[in-house]
Amino acid sequence: GTDRARRTDRAVRAGRFWRCALKKTGAELHEQLVCRQNVCLRQLGGNRAGEVRFGRFLANARVSTEELIAGACAGTNPRCQGRHVLAIQDSSEINLQRHSGRVDGLGTVGNGSDLGFFVHPLLAVDANEGACLGLAHLHLWQRTQ
Repeated sequence: GTDRARRTDRAVRAGRFWRCALKKTGAELHEQLVCRQNVCLRQLGGNRAGEVRFGRFLANARVSTEELIAGACAGTNPRCQGRHVLAIQDSSEINLQRHSGRVDGLGTVGNGSDLGFFVHPLLAVDANEGACLGLAHLHLWQRTQ
């Protein structure tokens, strides 16, 4: 019984550690995305170690697209309180055919043969000042046929 309790306690502590580490890395990645306005992991990481760390974070099975979107949108609602807000939306095609040998799990885009996905962001903007308040919502999808 005691060995099992110790193993369980260690597993619980390890789970907490990894959740905290993932949250910290995710927050740092989000901060770099906002500050640098770039999506290149090499530039976001600042050096090779940072690039590898962000790459491992994104490849981690515990990190989901839904959680990344929720984190990116989380701070927008409080910034919108008490303001006249414009919600600006767009649909875009992200064509990744050029990287087809390096990426998996993509559908086809506009021409029906190139690989990629679609993104539909909803951006919140202050109607009076024109200030960007953040991402209010984001929907990603891909064609499976």
